[in-house]
Amino acid sequence: MLLSCNASKRALRNGDYDRSVYLSWKKVKRNANKQKQVLVLEEAFKKAQQRDMEEISLLKQENKSENWDNIYELYNGIRRRQTKVKSLPQLYVKKENNRKVVFPQIDVDAQLLEAKKGAANYSYERALKYLATKNRNDARKAYYELSGISKYYKDFAATDSLKNYAYNAGLTYVLVQAKNQTGMPLPPGYEDELKKLNINELNRKWSIYETRESQNGSYDYIVSMNVKRIDASPERLSENRYVDKKTIQDGWEYVLDKNGNVMKDSLGNDIKNPKYKTIFCEVIERIQQKSVMVTGQVEFINLSNKQVIKSVPISSENRFDFRIAIAQGDLNALSPESLEKIKNRLPAPFPPTGSMVAATLPLYKQLSVQAIRDNGSLLDD
Repeated sequence: MLLSCNASKRALRNGDYDRSVYLSWKKVKRNANKQKQVLVLEEAFKKAQQRDMEEISLLKQENKSENWDNIYELYNGIRRRQTKVKSLPQLYVKKENNRKVVFPQIDVDAQLLEAKKGAANYSYERALKYLATKNRNDARKAYYELSGISKYYKDFAATDSLKNYAYNAGLTYVLVQAKNQTGMPLPPGYEDELKKLNINELNRKWSIYETRESQNGSYDYIVSMNVKRIDASPERLSENRYVDKKTIQDGWEYVLDKNGNVMKDSLGNDIKNPKYKTIFCEVIERIQQKSVMVTGQVEFINLSNKQVIKSVPISSENRFDFRIAIAQGDLNALSPESLEKIKNRLPAPFPPTGSMVAATLPLYKQLSVQAIRDNGSLLDD
C-alpha cells in the first residue's frame, strides 16, 4: 500500500501526470476514503488538464495541418481522463472541513470533431500527393496515410478504393524460376518440382511471388534457383576388420585360507567367487559407398538494371552406405551394432546416379526456399 501511494506521488513529482492519475484513481475507486490518494488524484488531474490545453494552444498557434493528429490525441486524452474521474463517487477532503473535490470538465466534443476532420483531410491530401508521383515507394506511403484515416472515420471520401489502388501500385512482383545449368539432363520432374512452392509462405506485405510467367506479367525481380553442378563419386568397395571382446562369467573358484583349506562363511557354507574370462570375435566388414552432390545457387536479380543483387550457395548430398559383415569367433562377444551388421550377408546393388540425384531434391528445395524467405526483404524496395 505504501509503495502504491509513493508511486502515484512520485509520478506526480516527475511530471508523469497521466500515470499519477491512473494509479491514484485505481486506489480511490476501491476505497473513496483514501485521503492521500484523493489529494494526489485532484492535483494530478488538474495539472494534466492544464498541460494538455497549453500544448493544444501552442499547436493551434503554429497553424500547421500536420499538427491535427497530435491535437486530436490530446483532446482524446482529456476526454478519457474526464471519463475516469466521472466514474468515481463524490469525493471529500476531510481535513479541509469535508471539502468537495471538483474535477473541472472541459467540453471537447466539438474540438475533437474539428481535429478529426483536420487530421483525416491532411492524411488524404498527403496520400494524393504521394500517388501523383507514380513512384512505388510513394504509393506505399500513400497506403499508410490512407490506412491511418480509419482511426478517425470508417469511411472517408472513398478511402477504401483509393487505399486498394495505392496498395496495388506499391507492390513488387517477383518471378521464381528454376534453371538447369549443369550441361546434363536432370531427373524427370526435378525442375518442375523445385518450382512447386507454397507461395503464401513467400509473399510479403509488398512482394508477390509467382512461379508461372504470365503473358502480360510485368516483374520487378527474378529469383532464379540454379542447379549448376552434379558430382557423383565412383562406386567404392572397402573392407574393415575389427575385434569385439566381452568379459563373461566362467564358473566359480573357492576361496582358500593360508593353509589351502576352503574357507567357510558364518553359516558353514563354502565361500566361492565367480571366475571370469574374456571372449573374442573378429568382424570382417565389407562396405559399399557412393555419393552424389548437387550444388547451385539462388540468385536475386533486379530486372530494372539486370544486376544480381545477391547470390546464395545451395548444396544437397545423397549418400549410399551399405555394409555386410562376417563374424569369426565367439558370437557372444559381439556388440549390438555388430550383431546388426552380420544380419546382412549379401551385397546390395549400387543405386543409379539418376535416382540418387532425384533424392537430393527435398533438401535442395528446402534450402532454396529458406534462402528466398531469408532474403525477401531485398525485394521489398
